[in-house]
Amino acid sequence: MNNSTGLNHGNEIKTEFYEIAIQAVFLLFVLAVALAGNGFVCLCILTDKRLQCTSNYFIFSLSSADFFFALFCLPLRIYHILRGYKWDLGLFACQIWVWLDFFFCSASIANLAAISVDRYYKISSPMLYDRRMTKTKVTWMLVSLWSYSAVLASLSPVEWSSTPKNRARGTVVEGGACFNDSTIYLTIVSAIGFCVPLATMLLMYCVVFKVAVCQASKLIRQHESLYNKKKRRKSPSYAISLFFEVKATKTLIILLSAFCVCWCPFFILIFIGLYSPRHFNTVSDLGRKVMIVLFVNIFPNCNAALDPIIYTTQNQQFRRVIEKILARKSASRFSDGFSETKKTLGNGILGSVV
Repeated sequence: MNNSTGLNHGNEIKTEFYEIAIQAVFLLFVLAVALAGNGFVCLCILTDKRLQCTSNYFIFSLSSADFFFALFCLPLRIYHILRGYKWDLGLFACQIWVWLDFFFCSASIANLAAISVDRYYKISSPMLYDRRMTKTKVTWMLVSLWSYSAVLASLSPVEWSSTPKNRARGTVVEGGACFNDSTIYLTIVSAIGFCVPLATMLLMYCVVFKVAVCQASKLIRQHESLYNKKKRRKSPSYAISLFFEVKATKTLIILLSAFCVCWCPFFILIFIGLYSPRHFNTVSDLGRKVMIVLFVNIFPNCNAALDPIIYTTQNQQFRRVIEKILARKSASRFSDGFSETKKTLGNGILGSVV
């Protein structure tokens, strides 16, 4: 989706070498974190049976989307930046890049929305959750989700009209830039691929937070019923309630804030570029350069690296599995080093005897 704002084609913007180098180095760091983080999340789910539950199927799907986005799309983004925002790989490579970009970004955002729905079911009706979210249902949901993303992406190269004025030419290479020039398509993709998932996440997490507060209130009443008036002051119910509310608020703020910060400015720029591109002409070269760097090249791509950090640090089971894997590898390295040292010393003693 990073090839559709209208900022990085049209008027040429001069970019200094150090600016290109800083962006490339930062995106290489994002690439490494995204590959390592998402790959590690997938590894944890595949190797630990305790994590192989229906809720984590969605996290596995999200990590897979972010992993493949980093693997296939980010290197081309870095190459594009290193070439000074000039695309010189031809139309076919441009179409492949745009297709992959739309596919994995749509899948990632859709997975985030699916996770919010899953958490709503899990918190609102925990007794019925296993009956509602069976492995078969979750599998079909994920298949539908990825199929929907593939359909959206497959419409990107379609040329609805060859006339530039109609802005329905599909994916094109023009003026050294690779981008999608289709107003109707980009509007539909932005609405279905971003606005609907964002509205779903906001609604689900608001309901989840409300349910969490209600459950905390019930917990207060249950605890207070066990204490008389004198012991009520020493009851831990208020501390427990505060803990639940703070934890729920913190998690929701992190999830929604990361998603909104990474994607909202980008889609706002898309709508401006589609329906009021003249406003970009009033922005200085420095302002356009800042918008390209932050809202096109940095923030949307960072989301692939942030997702595994957020969705694992907030999950105690993931933290335990990660600690276990790291401890196992550390012990294995120590054992290998000790064995090698023992072997070396043995060979030295044997040589001195001979």
